[in-house]
Amino acid sequence: QFFIRGINPYATTYFGTFMEAWHYSDSAVNPALYHFVMQPFYLLFSLPFYVLSNRLIGYFDGRIPLYFLFFSLLGMAFAFIKDKEKKLLFVTLLAFGPSMFSYTLEGRSDVFMFAFFFAGLILLSKKRYSLAGILLAFSFTVKQSIWPFLPLYIGYLYFVSKSTFLTVKRLILFIITILVIVLPFFLWNPKAFIDSTILYLTGNTLHSYPISGYGFGVLLHQIGIIKDLTSQYPFIIWQVIVILPLLVWLFLMLRKYPNIKMLIFCYAILTFVYWYFSRYFNNSHMGYLTMVFLTAYFWPASPPASPNRGESLGGPDEKKEN
Repeated sequence: QFFIRGINPYATTYFGTFMEAWHYSDSAVNPALYHFVMQPFYLLFSLPFYVLSNRLIGYFDGRIPLYFLFFSLLGMAFAFIKDKEKKLLFVTLLAFGPSMFSYTLEGRSDVFMFAFFFAGLILLSKKRYSLAGILLAFSFTVKQSIWPFLPLYIGYLYFVSKSTFLTVKRLILFIITILVIVLPFFLWNPKAFIDSTILYLTGNTLHSYPISGYGFGVLLHQIGIIKDLTSQYPFIIWQVIVILPLLVWLFLMLRKYPNIKMLIFCYAILTFVYWYFSRYFNNSHMGYLTMVFLTAYFWPASPPASPNRGESLGGPDEKKEN
């Protein structure tokens, strides 16, 4: 409603909305009332559903586009996995997995992003690199949890082509799509956009996401290094120390097994480590990681490029290009 009325959703507060009525705490104010944390495509994709549902049923529920994407994800998984037993098991776990089912019913946005990510991976496995880039860009402009995928995506494109030129060429539509979606909102108010989508999550703004869950931040709080769960702390130092060597190992694994199955697996590991050393690592994050690991497990292994490359995680997705 704010966006339709010309109000920048990243530069306003959400007091006086249904979010304020939701019980957050008996003593603290919900910091989300000061921010719109989602990326712009989350809003843009929902607009047609908002208009249509208001005309048809007289109101809009934010879970309507989420459920549309949820069933789309199940349909894609059912069509893509060819082995009948694996197909039924994978779809069942996606639909009713206890780690994600309640969060999807509640309306959290993990599946919203993951549906575009899954579609992009299918196209990537079929070597439709440009179209895959567009779908993956949609996921990047929905939710920040996909962002750790970026270096692995670039590395994968290079390892399957062994060509810097082809890698850049296959990234063009991915980059253009992100710029087209994000740039207008960023230019509308750069400070507000960065404040809501980045600084809010990293604890570097006045009303930040609190340290929570089961990660390194809570451990530091329990041993007394962090006194206040709402305070700033340079988690990026720990993330750099741990993630840089991890990335080297993941790139080595991806170079050895340049296929989608390994790509998803590496993304799941990197995201787990990144979240563990961030301000938050909650139940919903563990649920999302469960879904990603399940996708890696059930993803069809690529045929080996030669008889001596048939290791357990499959061979490369394509032969070296001439």
